[in-house]
Amino acid sequence: MIIPGLSEEKILEELIYDKGVVSKEAKKLAKKHILRLQKTGRDGKDEDFCYTIDLTTAVNHNRWLVLVMINMSQNPKWFHRAVCLVESEHGTRDYYIVRGFSNNQPYYIKFSSHVLKRFQERMIKEKMRSTIHFDTDWLPTMVIMKGEVIPWMKITDPRLLQTVLDSEDRHEIDTLFYTINGCYIGHETPSRNVEFKTFLNNHRNYKKNEENIALYMCELAHAAFNKKLYPKKYLDNLFTDDYTIPDIIGDVMMKYKDNYKLLP
Repeated sequence: MIIPGLSEEKILEELIYDKGVVSKEAKKLAKKHILRLQKTGRDGKDEDFCYTIDLTTAVNHNRWLVLVMINMSQNPKWFHRAVCLVESEHGTRDYYIVRGFSNNQPYYIKFSSHVLKRFQERMIKEKMRSTIHFDTDWLPTMVIMKGEVIPWMKITDPRLLQTVLDSEDRHEIDTLFYTINGCYIGHETPSRNVEFKTFLNNHRNYKKNEENIALYMCELAHAAFNKKLYPKKYLDNLFTDDYTIPDIIGDVMMKYKDNYKLLP
């Protein structure tokens, strides 16, 4: 079981083992509902269906929340997202997502309850002007898209993001992680896992020019590596004929190679 004080190596070991169990349960549920949808004549139809699993693994006794997404017009017809819930040393919730299987370099991303609170305030309430009508423990299964590549940048200028971080805990905050749903501020651990400490919107309206430049650079890289997540019109406006996607990638990676990285 993942408890406060457990080493990063042991946490990742448990998450990887549990992910195998979770994947099998998700596959069983998906097959069951795909068969049912086929029998009702929905095969080939472009409809999204979402099913949930709340399970505690038998060996490690960790609790996982799982979303199984099905669309009968796609191939494959289903995928799943999962998050592991644990109690922090402060009695609040911590959330773990394990990724990196596509390149055989698994790692975890850790969210705190504070991160989810900021996500609700800054993304859902302020930007989307909406409210959540479900248990917020499920949010970490939704905030990062399946297969999303996350560009991140070291914050080397101490003035960078000063305004938005004035009220935040600055402990171990040195990196900006860019996702389609917004930016996270946090750090990479010595064992190459990731901890998100707070959340920022990713629309560029900060007062300081260097903040907007950093976000714009991350936005370009994110769009280049995640084209399937963006509308074509948006990409056409972002990447003009005289500055192509390979140009963007090359310029960004060469100029900022010491403090810039991609996170699959």
